[in-house]
Amino acid sequence: MTALQERARLLRKQETVLANSKKADSKGNGMIERGIQDIEGEARTLKLHLEHLMGTRIPPGHPIMSWLAEYAAEVINRFREGPDRRTPYERVKGFRRPKLMAQFGESVLWMQDKKEGGQMRQLEPRLQHGIWLGIVPGTTRSSWAPRAAL
Repeated sequence: MTALQERARLLRKQETVLANSKKADSKGNGMIERGIQDIEGEARTLKLHLEHLMGTRIPPGHPIMSWLAEYAAEVINRFREGPDRRTPYERVKGFRRPKLMAQFGESVLWMQDKKEGGQMRQLEPRLQHGIWLGIVPGTTRSSWAPRAAL
């Protein structure tokens, strides 16, 4: 792990300081452990809500769980304000994103990107039904799944 960190430090253009906490150092790992607890709590809430909407239980190994964990982190980064009244996203990017976002698992209408689906035929429907799974990190594009995914 330290060799990988050193290689990354050498490849970065900005100055990078490597910092590693000691194994089983609860004080050194406290902030990370708290972040994990936050994401677990948000994911638990989202899962319970989705199970309620669907009227069925979602097993822990279901493929949608990886999307749900990513969505939970996105919710925290975009919407949870710190003591400075800024979100983590705002601290990194310098501006706040609009607070409009569909609920995880919500049925939505979406328009397929022309590049992804080939040429759109003029008489074909432009909007399709899908299930909201979140935002693709690093883009403004949304992530979708066909209704059959659930």
